[in-house]
Amino acid sequence: MAQFKTAVITQKGVALMGKIMSGSTKLTFSKICTSDTVYKDNQLASLTSLSGIKQEALIAGIKNINAATVQVSTQFSNLSLKTGYYVRTVGLYAVDPAEGDILYSVCIVDETVSTPDYMPPYNGVGVSSLIMNMVTTVSNAANVNVTVDPAAAAT
Repeated sequence: MAQFKTAVITQKGVALMGKIMSGSTKLTFSKICTSDTVYKDNQLASLTSLSGIKQEALIAGIKNINAATVQVSTQFSNLSLKTGYYVRTVGLYAVDPAEGDILYSVCIVDETVSTPDYMPPYNGVGVSSLIMNMVTTVSNAANVNVTVDPAAAAT
């Protein structure tokens, strides 16, 4: 199982947190995407989107950890995958009222201590899945909205 580094909130994510703290909006997470792109730590904060996106999933659940931290969950399945890939990067997206979906935070596999998880293509026999629980800091967990996709599943 891959070990991920601490998630980095992007510059657009920080700007959105400023809007949340001013009371002009609430935080609504929209989706989580996986990518096979290898990023360096110093690139993460300035990213506005992920390259090499392999899968996208709507939010399946959200849980308050404390007043400033939430856990956002989703599940990826290989049912629609024709080509397998290594999950090297995970991006959490949120809705900015002025810009629409933005890349809120990004985390990458720490390849110095583990190898990325491999999501195999669907072979018609066995289904593989990956459950993602992203823990992220927000300005105030009470200001988080979530629209849960009933078709998404997470334990």
